Amino acid sequence: FYMNHNKSVSVVSLSMGSPVFLLFLNTFVDQQWKDTYIHSFTSFSGAYGGSLYSLSALLATSIPLVGNTTMPEFNQMLSTFGSTVWLFPLESIFGEKTFIQLPNGNFTARTLPKLFEFLGNISIAQHLNSLNQNGFLDFFKPPGVTINAIYGTNVSTLSLMSWNTTNVYNTLPNLVFENGDGTVLEPGLVIHKKWASLQKQPVNDYPIKGLIHALALQNSEAVNIFLSALGLL
Repeated sequence: FYMNHNKSVSVVSLSMGSPVFLLFLNTFVDQQWKDTYIHSFTSFSGAYGGSLYSLSALLATSIPLVGNTTMPEFNQMLSTFGSTVWLFPLESIFGEKTFIQLPNGNFTARTLPKLFEFLGNISIAQHLNSLNQNGFLDFFKPPGVTINAIYGTNVSTLSLMSWNTTNVYNTLPNLVFENGDGTVLEPGLVIHKKWASLQKQPVNDYPIKGLIHALALQNSEAVNIFLSALGLL
């Protein structure tokens, strides 16, 4: 802002960066600050609803990895990363949709703490409960800035993992796929549509058929949409 002659800033995010910046806008600054400093917020593949892939990383089978490292050791490390748990599917977006099926029950975003309690990973259960209690899993009110949402559709995306046994860590699950961008399911990509009637700033929706989550910044159509939104094309 100051290095650019007091001109407002166009913020760009990819994947997890989108909910991180949304949390910032809705928690740490007021509308006057946004009006002064933010020109627009462009999200590429915004992972607002979390991803089942983040959850699956902690339910992986015990297969060899690099050297003598095994998946239990790897997902034990992952369980210490705040970002892993923060990107689990969110109840506020998916409601009572089932993500995990075991012989002893179905687990939704709301009941994931019970899943990890059952599996003996108490630290993950406690982390999830702490995030819920402190409001870090429900921050999706309109951000009050111009939004450009660029995201993929019509890409097969993991939506359900089911086991015929409770021996989760040593058994491959059955997988079900639905529409998304290959990482995030469609409902988790389009939360911005709810903001259009709730804020005065424009909310611009740019779905791209077949755009894969991780390749958004390499896609010429996506980049051109961004540049056009800034008046650079």
